[in-house]
Amino acid sequence: MTVTHRERIGSALRRALEKDPRVVLLGEDISDPYGGAFKVTSGLSTDFPERVLNTPISEASITGLATGAALRGLHPVLEIMFADFLTLCADQIVNHASKFRSMFSEVNTLPLVIRVATGGYRGYGPTHSQSTEKMFFGFPGVTIVAPSRFHDSGVLLEKVIESREFTLIMEHKLLYEQEVLSPTGDNRYEGFELLRKGAGIDETVVLSPCEDGEAPMITVVTYGGISSAVFSAARAVFMQEEITCEIVIPATVKPLRIDEIVGSARQSGRVLIVEETHLSWGWGAEVVARLVQDCFESLRCPVARLAAKDEMIPCARPLEDLVLPQEQEIIVELLRLAEA
Repeated sequence: MTVTHRERIGSALRRALEKDPRVVLLGEDISDPYGGAFKVTSGLSTDFPERVLNTPISEASITGLATGAALRGLHPVLEIMFADFLTLCADQIVNHASKFRSMFSEVNTLPLVIRVATGGYRGYGPTHSQSTEKMFFGFPGVTIVAPSRFHDSGVLLEKVIESREFTLIMEHKLLYEQEVLSPTGDNRYEGFELLRKGAGIDETVVLSPCEDGEAPMITVVTYGGISSAVFSAARAVFMQEEITCEIVIPATVKPLRIDEIVGSARQSGRVLIVEETHLSWGWGAEVVARLVQDCFESLRCPVARLAAKDEMIPCARPLEDLVLPQEQEIIVELLRLAEA
């Protein structure tokens, strides 16, 4: 029986509500019969009517409300319909939620979770397709988790809630319909070994077609929804050209867990970073800086990057495809790197 990430996230929210009476769900249109813009919370308000609450359409105010509730001892999980609307939450996130633990000694924890539907490839246009997590990369006090199809998004959500730390969870729109991968006895997925390293929200998934002791030809670093296209591209170049790519996919993108990335880069000497955020001033730039700092001597060629072009994301799907990174672009870049 297949289980989608939507179902896994919904089940995780249900378990949190059952286990901890302090957990409350807040958001726009999350109650039945609508169940949220992506139907993640379907059925929950019927069973927990006093703890699954619709809010006004005012992202700034509901983020402030959720922050205050966390300060008063509740464990709010706030749903923001689209990542683009985090711009409206920014003041509450940057100037309040992220700072209270450092500002006030009596605030030992801030158990606030903000779930956000992020990313493009759906033709939703300029204000409903952006990956806005990069706005918060530079601010301390904000943990950012980005599940991929290779993680168990439900387990990640439960671990985030249990951590009682302020966390943004960036859930890609395409992820909701994708099947959660079930572990196999040999830890293989379509010819690649799938290893989970680290625990909880610090888990990093490493996918590799290499045999034991064999160094990969290229390290590919990615996160979130674009990891599906990255895997398809890496599998294509392996099947067609026998180019071995080791894919490193951290669940937590801030703070940056660099060990697995550096370890793979030292073996391969060639690195490609793929992200869906816009290229300039992005997560990939920080990864490059850390690689240069920690393993410059191991790199055989300059680190390559693929990301969204520094343009508005259009509504028309053919135009959207020109702006957002595509599988064929990744294949071309992997072929180029293999010859470097």
